Amino acid sequence: MLQPPGRGIPAYAEADSIEEYRLRVGDRLSIRVFSLDEEMNRLFNAGGGGVQTHDLYTYLVDEAGTISLPNLDSVFVAGKTLRETRNLLIEKLTPFFITTTPLDVDVRRVNRFYSVIGEARSGRFPINRERLNIFQALAQAGDVGAFGKRSKIRIIRETEEGAIVVTFDVRSEDIIHSQYFYIQDNDVIYIQPMPERMFGITNFTSLVSTILGTVTVGWMVYAFIIR
Repeated sequence: MLQPPGRGIPAYAEADSIEEYRLRVGDRLSIRVFSLDEEMNRLFNAGGGGVQTHDLYTYLVDEAGTISLPNLDSVFVAGKTLRETRNLLIEKLTPFFITTTPLDVDVRRVNRFYSVIGEARSGRFPINRERLNIFQALAQAGDVGAFGKRSKIRIIRETEEGAIVVTFDVRSEDIIHSQYFYIQDNDVIYIQPMPERMFGITNFTSLVSTILGTVTVGWMVYAFIIR
């Protein structure tokens, strides 16, 4: 349950804005063209230059930061947001269509993943929406384990300047203000174990068993000594 700041629960300053993701070399995009001109739709959605994944054709942002669509020269997209890329593609595709034909382009990133390690169901998980927040990501990994430290959950993120590590207290209701509230591609979430984890007692039954076992051994030793 989220809690207000105070009594050990930190507050997070509200970010001025949530920075939109900017495309990088190695990103893979799904691009679909929509208009009333079915023939032209088929031409640009036929996947020339793309790789088919199920029923989608995807396009890789190559080392030059460009993508190649049918009948188009390489289009430079590295460093652009999805919104900027969409507008650029509409601009470049418009001359191929009848002037009065409404044209739209849907641009999405695909093959996106993040990883979870520590006190949760460790593994690599898909980012199946444009914005996946920390709570949705943890839920997908089976939530924080019984001995996971909710006050110190770390995100390791790759940036153009190198890897950075940020620490969250996910109990704070102010966490939604942080610019790191949303998971990005290839983020690693590390859930630190609490000190109690070292004892290996995870529930009341095991606690009782441990106590009874200790008493039994103690009684046997005592009986042996007094003989």
